[in-house]
Amino acid sequence: MFERCDLFDRCPRPVLALFLGLFIWGLGALADLLIFHRGVISVPPAFHEVWLHLVTILAVGGFALFFHYRFRKSSDEGLACDLILNSINEAVSLIDPQTFKIIEANRLFLQEVGLEREEVLGQTCYRLTHHRESPCQPPDCPCPVFYTLETGEPAIFEHVHRGPQGEKRYVEVSSIPIKSPSGQIRHIVHIARDLTHRRLAEEEIRRLLEKIQRIMDSVPEGVLLLDEGLLVEVVNPLGKEYLDLLADFDSQGRLRRLAGRPVVELLKGEIQELEIKEPSPRTFTVATRPLQAGGQQKGWVVVVREVTLERQLRDRALAQEKLAAVGQLAAGIAHDFNNLLTSIISFAELLKLDPGIPPETQKRLDLIISQGQRAADLTRQILDYSRRSVLKMAPLELSAFLKDLALFLKRTIPENIELRLEIPPGRYTVAADASKLQQALINLALNARDAMPKGGVITLALSRLKVSPKELTPCEDMAPGEWISISVSDTGEGIPPEILPHIFEPFFTTKERGRGTGLGLAQVEGIIRQHRGCLTVETASGQGTTMTIFLKAIKEIALETKAGGGLVPGRGQEILLVEDEESVLEALKASLEALGYQVTVARDGLEALKIYSKRANEIALVLTDMVMPRMNGLELLENLRRLDPQVRIVLLSGYPLGEDHHFLEGLKKVAWLQKPARIEELSQTIARVLSS
Repeated sequence: MFERCDLFDRCPRPVLALFLGLFIWGLGALADLLIFHRGVISVPPAFHEVWLHLVTILAVGGFALFFHYRFRKSSDEGLACDLILNSINEAVSLIDPQTFKIIEANRLFLQEVGLEREEVLGQTCYRLTHHRESPCQPPDCPCPVFYTLETGEPAIFEHVHRGPQGEKRYVEVSSIPIKSPSGQIRHIVHIARDLTHRRLAEEEIRRLLEKIQRIMDSVPEGVLLLDEGLLVEVVNPLGKEYLDLLADFDSQGRLRRLAGRPVVELLKGEIQELEIKEPSPRTFTVATRPLQAGGQQKGWVVVVREVTLERQLRDRALAQEKLAAVGQLAAGIAHDFNNLLTSIISFAELLKLDPGIPPETQKRLDLIISQGQRAADLTRQILDYSRRSVLKMAPLELSAFLKDLALFLKRTIPENIELRLEIPPGRYTVAADASKLQQALINLALNARDAMPKGGVITLALSRLKVSPKELTPCEDMAPGEWISISVSDTGEGIPPEILPHIFEPFFTTKERGRGTGLGLAQVEGIIRQHRGCLTVETASGQGTTMTIFLKAIKEIALETKAGGGLVPGRGQEILLVEDEESVLEALKASLEALGYQVTVARDGLEALKIYSKRANEIALVLTDMVMPRMNGLELLENLRRLDPQVRIVLLSGYPLGEDHHFLEGLKKVAWLQKPARIEELSQTIARVLSS
């Protein structure tokens, strides 16, 4: 391979030096096969690479030592030199330090550049490996040969070489100086170790890690990796946010608690729920899985998921189910209960009309009527909560409404409580059922009164709120536009946090037995929801409570004035009374006759239809119950209107009308009353329909 090796002084044992490199390389390769590849010793990949690199340098050192000896030209020695170079499993070339030209190269180097030996010798290393016309220069391409020439020391750099077709090859380049006895660098051994597969694998791993990181960053859960000592090794951004909110660490940085719960309790593998109250109530679930490696546990994966909204939706669904159940119950008992009350109240009122009743008995009758009305109000409260009561909507100017309400409240609250009104100038008009809204505000005011047994201040305040699209609003689903708020504030002790979530539940009360039904706030919420408004609560310990009602404002329109109250007697007109409940039938018949009407009775819709078809000219008005066997009130109404479009009808219902009241409101000469109807209200309604 070499015609003459005159690099170094003559050595008496050149063959021994020649085989020294082969022995070192073979020994290293054998150790690599037996120890590392067969798993006798488990070492990191980086250590394995250092080992191979060390073996390569020692083998090349043996090769360099060979050149230290001067020997005669012989075919055996040339063959030995070929054997040394080609047995090294790296691309090796010998470079002239003056010209950077290659003066010798092994088989792997020739394969790397894709040329024959005769084409390689005499060409510069930078042209063959970098496809450039000048030596590599830092910082873009630091050259190990330059470094070795400047320092006299071996150098190792990573380079990007170009293959025969210009393809990239990642290599680790080593340059080893071969010096004369005087220390002059005569040649440089250039070793290129191909790292392309490793680099591509590393690049693939890097891309995979980036993909995993993107997934980790985008998942809607907090993910963290704990080692066996409960130190956080990996955490995604959401997990970091949750740790800042929930976690407690010890002085060594070990995770000890999440939301006050010991972490060791949460690592049992079951999905567990965590709750926090500050800075705002939030709910989380925690799921954990152990990490196994080699049959041993190496840590845990912890997934933290916020379920606050889900729990709110679940609670809302449960509340709706409860609301539907209570509504069904209320609707079911309302008819029968109101029928009973109709009989009780009607007969009591009829007795009061008798001038011969003694004053003491009059007082007792008043008590019967008032207690009957309380029972009727309780039924209405249940219907209000279940949002099944019927509203009589009309424009309502709230400033005058609140002033009138304040006069009433001053008579019901004790003297040690001051009542204040805060009404800015202007008119505040909403569409509302005045009696229902008044009931809601009275309930709130009485709750405020009860919260201040030692006295204080109740404030009724009006204000305006303009809601813009996408703006944060006090309540969900507030449509853009102008809203009006009515707030009722007190200076009591506030509502305890543990009670606050339950205040709108039906029959929930903190008052003593007999002092409250637990329906007050439930009724308020139901009324406001029926008005398509919303209700908010602000409370703090020792700072009182503010309940705020939000209603949509409407444009100012002229309001109708109602005629004065009182009994309106009849003038002998005949009324067809239709009622299937015997006691209610007798009570209503007696009331109508006391008002001066003639009464014909029918006990269901079919009987009433037969009577009216024969005596339509004599019957001035039909007063009918809504719920009856065979033919109900609405079916009777439709049949009577087909028979006589001018028929006048008043419907009585102990059952909530639901959507039917919209249909009835659009009909002329038709009215309806909710049972139990007072005799005064009954007389006014009949008179109004007769005069229509």
